[in-house]
Amino acid sequence: MVIQLSIYFVAGIIIAAMSTFNVKMIGKSRAAAATIGSFVSTFVGMSVVVNVAQDMGQYGLYGILAYCTGISIGTYFIMIDKRMTGL
Repeated sequence: MVIQLSIYFVAGIIIAAMSTFNVKMIGKSRAAAATIGSFVSTFVGMSVVVNVAQDMGQYGLYGILAYCTGISIGTYFIMIDKRMTGL
């Protein structure tokens, strides 16, 4: 159980990083990079949502909580990292 929830958590961090990358590429008018970033972040995000929904009986809301916590923590660290945000 801990391994699967850890995977959801890490996937949330990856989604946060990809979303930040995607917004940055849109801001720089880099269409190809933004398109690829959008695809990857959507694919990973939807894969996790489907996986969590299938495992709902086993993990309950803990899977959703792990995923959302990963997104939140990932967003926080990306926002404080000046190299990622370009600030």
